[in-house]
Amino acid sequence: MSYKELEEMSFKVWLSTDDIRKLANNCGRETALRIRNAVEKQIIDSGHRLFESKTKVVPTKWVFELLGLDEAYITEMAKREREAEELGNYYGNIPKR
Repeated sequence: MSYKELEEMSFKVWLSTDDIRKLANNCGRETALRIRNAVEKQIIDSGHRLFESKTKVVPTKWVFELLGLDEAYITEMAKREREAEELGNYYGNIPKR
């Protein structure tokens, strides 16, 4: 997963199990469920409540913290990826002699 994709994921407020799978390098469903359950437990243990919904989701912030992902670093690297693509597009349009 590229840094731009990680950054897009960080913009989401809630993550589903499928989102967690993508975020954790396409881990298996069981691993994603364990991560989601661990986040749910942390939230409940801290005195907060989760809302009930058909699809279980957890806050993105908590998942990033559990996985040790640094949002500031991801944002910076995504910015660099975009700049590199822009340069590549710019130089790619120069006719060759």
